[in-house]
Parts: sequence; C-alpha cells; structure tokens
Amino acid sequence: MELRTSGLGRARVRIDDEGVTRGRTTIRWQEIDDYRLEIRLVQRSPSVFYLVEMLGALLMWRDAKDAMDGVHRLHFGLEVSAVNGNRVEFDWRFRDATAAMRSVLERIAGRLAEAARADLDARGRVQLGPLALAAQALAWDGREPLAREAVEAVELFDSTPVALRVMKRGKVLPYAQAPTRDIPNLCAVLDLAASLGYPVRGRELIAPVVA
Repeated sequence: MELRTSGLGRARVRIDDEGVTRGRTTIRWQEIDDYRLEIRLVQRSPSVFYLVEMLGALLMWRDAKDAMDGVHRLHFGLEVSAVNGNRVEFDWRFRDATAAMRSVLERIAGRLAEAARADLDARGRVQLGPLALAAQALAWDGREPLAREAVEAVELFDSTPVALRVMKRGKVLPYAQAPTRDIPNLCAVLDLAASLGYPVRGRELIAPVVA
C-alpha cells in the first residue's frame, strides 16, 4: 500500500510486508515498540471547504461532502517509533490514511498490548506514558493515586484534539488528561483499564482505525 499527499509538498508513505517507510526511513514491523494516535474533530460546516492546516490548501470537495453526512468527522494521525529512535508518521492529509492506519494497528496493537499485559502481570502495575495502572488504583504523572472505586471513567473525550482523561466520581473537572498523541499504545491503555475493572468510555472515537 502506498499513500500520497496531493497538492504542494507531496510526500509518500509505503506500507508492506517489511514495515512502514517514509522517505529514507523504514521501520520494520518487529522493531516498532510504540505508536501515538492523534485524533481531531472537524465540525460540520456545509458552506465551506476544509483547510489543510499545514499547507493552507483546500481539501477535495469529496472530503467536505463526507463531513456534511454527520455532526463531525474525525481526522487521524499516526506515528510509529522503533527502539533505535526512528520514527515514521502520517496523517489525514494522505489519501486513504485511515484505512492505512487500520492496517498498521492490526499488525502492532495486539503485540504491544500483550507486552503491556505481561509487564502488568509481572510487576502488578504498568506505566503507559503519564498513566500508571494497577488493579486497586491508578496514578497520573506523580499525582496522588486514585482508587479504582473513585474512578468514574477512563475515557476518550471529544475535544479537539481528542484527549484521554480520567474522571473522578463526584467531580466536574478531570483528575488528569492529555491529548491522545501524548499517550503511548492507546489501545493497550483502554484494554488494560477495562480488564482491571475501570469504566472505559469513548472507544467509538477510535473505531475507524481499530479493528
């Protein structure tokens, strides 16, 4: 599968049996140890075209028409990284990007979730970016731990960019939150939180790219 941008500043990403390539950088499937998923909401606006943020160019009318079919549409970006520090990223500016991200995540998300589960089983807790998960409590970036019974939800919140946040029972403001791009292996976070008995909400926001 090869992805290309249109208009000025054309770029290519190739996804094949070897791995993911952009320009001169190739990351093989077995080398990938982290991914970051960015999600942005684009509000419906029937009378205008959507602007490409980086290039300032107009997106195709097809994208605008698709956006009119719902209250909003989702734009995704994906970065994969390797142990050696190499990174490859692509986003909604590439044609067929959402299908490509789904293909990539089908290859890597399960393996990385299994590694996180093994870490949890061995140590009794697992650290995924700022969030530390354990059976009885979670903690965020050094804050006072929050007991599982006090957690209203671990959720994807439909701001833009979409954020992962932890809500405390009886509180309006989040206990903690961060854009999904700051959270490694997002699917593992949601899967492990649910398996430990934490209420999880908002998974529909990643449904387009997660099998």
